[in-house]
Order: sequence, then C-alpha cells, then structure tokens
Amino acid sequence: MDPWLYRIAVFLHVLGVIIWLGGALFIPLALAPALRSRSDFREIIIATGRRFRWSAYVGLLLVVVSGVILAWMRNLLVPDAWSTPAGILFWHKMALVLVVLILQFLHDMVWGP
Repeated sequence: MDPWLYRIAVFLHVLGVIIWLGGALFIPLALAPALRSRSDFREIIIATGRRFRWSAYVGLLLVVVSGVILAWMRNLLVPDAWSTPAGILFWHKMALVLVVLILQFLHDMVWGP
C-alpha cells in the first residue's frame, strides 16, 4: 500500500465529509435561527439550500470515491474479506451510505427544500 496514496485518499474522504456536513449543519444550526424572525425566512433558506446543493453533491462524491479507494487499499472489496469484522463493518457502512444517498435524492428531487 502506497502511504502517500492512502494519505491523499483519507484527506479527500475527510474533506468530503467536511464539505457535506459543514453546509448541512450550518443551515439548521446557524442560518435558520438567525433568520427566524424575518418575513422572507423560507425564501432565504430555500435559496441557500439550492446554492449549497451542488457543493453537497461534490462532498458526497468525494466521500464515496475516496471511501471505495480506501476499501480497495485495505482489500475490503474482495469476497474473502466480507466475512471478516472489517469487511462486515465496511458493508454496514455502505448500507448507511446508500440510505444517505437515497434520502439526499428524495430531499432534493421529491420532497423539495
């Protein structure tokens, strides 16, 4: 395993989480309370969510791609590893990622901001 490739993949993985969760948490924890008393509160929140949407997609893409690279580097993508504790944990994490992706899609395309 190339230590530099591993470090770059970890960096991109953490960066993706920061981009995605940073914006996702900023809106409800900081922006919404600050604007709650304004009459155009809903419009500002919707506009902010739409502007952030594409950076969230980039963040999620970074998490997924770098996560697959990290799993490949740790040999978790081969069937022999699927019965190991690390392999089982990996597939549980992949199930959670799938749930997040489905919820993100439903939020953005079906339910709407």
